Amino acid sequence: MGRNSLDMAWQYCTIIDKKKNHLRCNFCGHEMHGITRFKEHIAQMGADVKTCTDSCPQEIKQEMIKELVQHSLKREEKERRLREALQSRLMNVTPPPPPPSPISVDYNNKKRAASAATADLEAEERAMMEKAVKESLQTFEMEKRKVARYADDEIEAAIRESMRSYREEQYWRRGREGSSSRYYSEAGPSSFGNYEPTNDVDSDYDSDFSF
Repeated sequence: MGRNSLDMAWQYCTIIDKKKNHLRCNFCGHEMHGITRFKEHIAQMGADVKTCTDSCPQEIKQEMIKELVQHSLKREEKERRLREALQSRLMNVTPPPPPPSPISVDYNNKKRAASAATADLEAEERAMMEKAVKESLQTFEMEKRKVARYADDEIEAAIRESMRSYREEQYWRRGREGSSSRYYSEAGPSSFGNYEPTNDVDSDYDSDFSF
């Protein structure tokens, strides 16, 4: 602690080492460090400080006690102001945001959501199955119509082939009958009488089949 010329305690001691604040009491010759400790030595108030002998005048002792009390009051005032300043800073500091609340899990809603998702999935699968069945039925109907149309075409082709064969056979037969009639006419009257064969194949065909 640096030497304060206004402090009256310095006049009752001798400085040994100014840098280390090492001093000696002028009344008893005891050496110590620090002016405050020297005041406690004179006032005989320090618990761990060696007290001065009775050679110190009583009025100087009372002055040192007064100095220590004032020093204590100043120190308390300084500490009080420091506390008030700290409290003011704490009041002006914005409090930190509260911690986030823990996430609450609503198991009922979760269960309902799972049930709804399952129902949606079942509905989607059912719709897909219905669509597949409908497409299969449509494909079956188309194939059935194709088979029926093919069968009709086959039947019609068979009928046409039968008609063509029948016409050829009738034409061949009528041709042979015409040849026989000419033969009998040249040969003379026969047992057939006035029978006149005809070569109108279409008329016979029309009388037998009417399409």
